[in-house]
Amino acid sequence: MLSGSLPRLRIEIADTGCGIAESDQQRIFERFFRVENTVHTEAGTGLGLSIVRGILEKHGSSVRMVSEPGVGTTFWFDLPLEHSDGDELRLLAERNKGRSESGATSI
Repeated sequence: MLSGSLPRLRIEIADTGCGIAESDQQRIFERFFRVENTVHTEAGTGLGLSIVRGILEKHGSSVRMVSEPGVGTTFWFDLPLEHSDGDELRLLAERNKGRSESGATSI
């Protein structure tokens, strides 16, 4: 969904839980959908991921996921930093340049 040359902020949330079966992954963002399994002990309404998806769509983004049963799940999304001012963007570029020259990875 995001295009253009604006810098972006990526947020990732990962766990090492039971994972989500491929058959459930297409429905996980539907309102009131809950993955039922033998280790599901928390009460919930099944609204959380649907709300997340709605908020991100309003910001021109979408939530993505990768999951493997028995291994865990990672959700992520990117947000454009269109409201960043020039000084802030220059500072970020300088930090990233310094890290790449020293061999460190930027986060």
